[in-house]
Amino acid sequence: MSAAEPRIGDRLLNDCHAWLHYPSPSTNHNIARKTHLPGTAKWFIQGEVFVDWKTTGSLLWLYGKYTLFFDSTVIEDLSHSCVQLGLASMAYFYCDFRDPAKQHLRGLLCSLLIQFCAQSDSYYDVLARLYSKYANDRREPSEDDLVEHLKEMLETPDQGAKFIVLDALDECRDSGISSPREEVLGFLKDLLGAGYSNLRICVTSRPEEDIWSELDPLVSHRVALDRESGQWQDVVEYIRWAVNSDRKMRKWNAEDKELVVNTLSRNANGM
Repeated sequence: MSAAEPRIGDRLLNDCHAWLHYPSPSTNHNIARKTHLPGTAKWFIQGEVFVDWKTTGSLLWLYGKYTLFFDSTVIEDLSHSCVQLGLASMAYFYCDFRDPAKQHLRGLLCSLLIQFCAQSDSYYDVLARLYSKYANDRREPSEDDLVEHLKEMLETPDQGAKFIVLDALDECRDSGISSPREEVLGFLKDLLGAGYSNLRICVTSRPEEDIWSELDPLVSHRVALDRESGQWQDVVEYIRWAVNSDRKMRKWNAEDKELVVNTLSRNANGM
């Protein structure tokens, strides 16, 4: 096959996109990068916890009031330092209270499967088997089947480290007998309990009680963001940038703008 010819499985991959109703996380990621202030979270990316987790960790949990600077930065760092160099594969997901498809385990599983299969022929073969199992009657696969085939991808040898980044877990609904958040937490617990030596999972969230009780015993690395001076410096710089970028506020004198920055920063720290 020449480089100009499409891969034979490209059409099947497109079919799987439609079949699985794949909720693309790239929309959220692009918004996060558009509002990202260069330099924010640099203290974390270059810090010992993150560097150590990339090579030896299992679950990295970043929790606090504000996590908006982090997952997009983590994703970008992993993409440039590992994935693009062929040293690892990665899939990510943004939980989103505004989008029901991004609040449930099914949406997460479908998104992870689609992203991983695009990075390796071995992963692609796993998704092709799942598709062929349901191809005749076009039924949707069960969540158990989705988990089983994702695990097949994670068990594939010689693929390097496998990263999963999950943003804003607290934005999954926590109401109902078996809430979407409870199902996602159970899935994470299942993956981590399976003992995949090359699996690295990064989760960001507020420290809600139910999330804390499930993740606390599982973490290999953690950062309490509200206790980090670098995090609050990022918040202050972000507020200052927002004030100076606003069409009306940037016309104010320097003293008034700094007063707004200081007031908002104090309020943010006290929320």
